[in-house]
Amino acid sequence: MESIKEALKRLGLTQAKASEIIGMPLSTMEGWCRGLRTPPDYVERLVIAELERIGEKEPYIVDGEPQVDPDDIYEEAKKKLGL
Repeated sequence: MESIKEALKRLGLTQAKASEIIGMPLSTMEGWCRGLRTPPDYVERLVIAELERIGEKEPYIVDGEPQVDPDDIYEEAKKKLGL
């Protein structure tokens, strides 16, 4: 299974941007990517799936340039999760 760190690299996202998009603490993302902590398999799969869904819908980074406002993605995700 691909790791979150590998997915971030493939999608051209930084840990900070991915955390912002998903709405999770940056420290959690950093810990996972550095191997200090390990998310449960189902969480890792869900995070990667959400990053890919966002990337397929509207790639966030193309040639280093933001393509959508992360606040829009965050608000959309909150609505879908009922938050």
